[in-house]
Amino acid sequence: MIPTITPEWLTDRLRKHGALTTGHVTGILPGTAGCDALLPFQVLYSPDTPASAPPSLLVKTNLKGDHYGRVEVRLYRDILENEPDPPVPPTFDIGLDESTGHSYLLQQDLTDTHHPAVNDDHPPTIESLGAIIDQIARVHALCWNRPMIEEPCFLSPRQDITDMCLAGSRENLHASITPIIDRKLQTIFKSSELDPALKETCEAAMHAWPDLYTDRISEGNLTLIHGDLHPWNVFVPNDGGGPPLIFDWELFCRGLGVYDVSYLIIRCRLPPQARQRFEEALIPRYHDRVTDLGVDGYSLETCRRDYRLSIIPNILPPLAWQRPHNLISTMEAFRDWECADLFDGA
Repeated sequence: MIPTITPEWLTDRLRKHGALTTGHVTGILPGTAGCDALLPFQVLYSPDTPASAPPSLLVKTNLKGDHYGRVEVRLYRDILENEPDPPVPPTFDIGLDESTGHSYLLQQDLTDTHHPAVNDDHPPTIESLGAIIDQIARVHALCWNRPMIEEPCFLSPRQDITDMCLAGSRENLHASITPIIDRKLQTIFKSSELDPALKETCEAAMHAWPDLYTDRISEGNLTLIHGDLHPWNVFVPNDGGGPPLIFDWELFCRGLGVYDVSYLIIRCRLPPQARQRFEEALIPRYHDRVTDLGVDGYSLETCRRDYRLSIIPNILPPLAWQRPHNLISTMEAFRDWECADLFDGA
């Protein structure tokens, strides 16, 4: 399934994509892989090659099987295929083995030209996160209430951090919650100095979640979401000359669009007052963006309500990663938005 990267193969792929109008690849210099799934390399070209030909590429492989490769390929091949300047790294070839779900993407290597949207030199700002939200809203609007979001690859539980945000069936949500509580929740409180009172709150919220979410799912206004939109999954140009590019779409699934917004803000671990300022600016920005892109019948009031609801599934990723500080950030938002009122007395 994974291609053998030769000058001939690469020349063919780049020509078919339109990225190599003249000339050809003469050599490939392997780079240092950051992980097993990324195979970076430099490309050498013949003298008649245009300067626009990509100097550095990578092959991203996905050998997890199941739905992971399929959903990522669906995004690149079907949803963004005709989208001008799509909000993802430039992509020159896509492959999927339907029998196994294994896939690959041939993409431009952004290591030397871009940096993570948030790092020590670039702390989060309302504008920097807003630019990311503008980009994710494009994907949400393309998928909003479309028949494709009902396909099994976007609905089946995966036993990963999407098990609460994925808008699946009530039965699957209930089946996912029990092992999360029995294992992940118990472990994080045993291995950290978290306030024990948070454990009871988390457990009550997770027990209530399947019914809360099922009721919301029945209302419609669903889309396909990234599922792991932390700012380190977003690259921005070093020269500031272009929009953010979002990668790692293997958790792509059906859900509430504004979950990606809540996840992005909460993962920045802002102090509560700062987070509230970000929310006040960015929730309306997201709503305005999807509305401008053609989403009808979705009010700002409903968007805010969905944001509040989306804080609850943000409990799961810190449990999966066993990161107490991330759980604290989630529960600060949970408290400020009075999320317990959504299920107290239910």
